[in-house]
Amino acid sequence: MMALMPGATILRENTAGALRQWVDVPDGTLTVYWAGGGLLQSQSASGKWSVSDDGRFCLQIDWKDKPENWCRFLERTPKGAYQPVPDTADENWTPPKDQTDWRPLTIRH
Repeated sequence: MMALMPGATILRENTAGALRQWVDVPDGTLTVYWAGGGLLQSQSASGKWSVSDDGRFCLQIDWKDKPENWCRFLERTPKGAYQPVPDTADENWTPPKDQTDWRPLTIRH
């Protein structure tokens, strides 16, 4: 994860079609932009990213109405994106079969 994330542009679309985009600045900061998918206006927020000692990607976004703070292992999908693995997953976890449930991260350099 530490080789992949610094300087990467991250894109994530929700099931309604709203797109989030941010850059993992090497100093651990980010500014995320969110637009589309029925949102009445675009939004932006500051935040932080990191990789935990056990290899999970961690994201903290200071959204005005509802802060977001999570750490997840990322599973590479067949199409090259990265699906966050739920905290309750065990060694038998597989990505959702129904693509509408997927919200993978597209990571670009």
